[in-house]
Amino acid sequence: MDKTIIIKTSKEITPINTKDISHIEIDSDCCTFHFDDGSKFSCSKSLNNIERLLPSYFIRVHRNCIINTNKIVKINIKNRIASLQNGNNVKISVRKLKYIKYSLISLQKD
Repeated sequence: MDKTIIIKTSKEITPINTKDISHIEIDSDCCTFHFDDGSKFSCSKSLNNIERLLPSYFIRVHRNCIINTNKIVKINIKNRIASLQNGNNVKISVRKLKYIKYSLISLQKD
């Protein structure tokens, strides 16, 4: 299901279609959306605030990263790395790995 989220900054309002998002990372005070086509969009919103706007197929894999589970190509369980369709690799925290495996299996049943 496609959903459009609205990101407001002091300078602009940007609609973002969630199906185009590969993953979202935060570094310091800057939150960066990574898209399928390799483009990026940055804003000063917190990852917690953005996470509340996203559909259930987005999973927080680390304290600084959320991924779109529809974009996962594979998960290397030993190294805790999710490989995404756009070629990016995202580290998964130890605590989140079990939850992510369970969530992916649950999403497959839906």
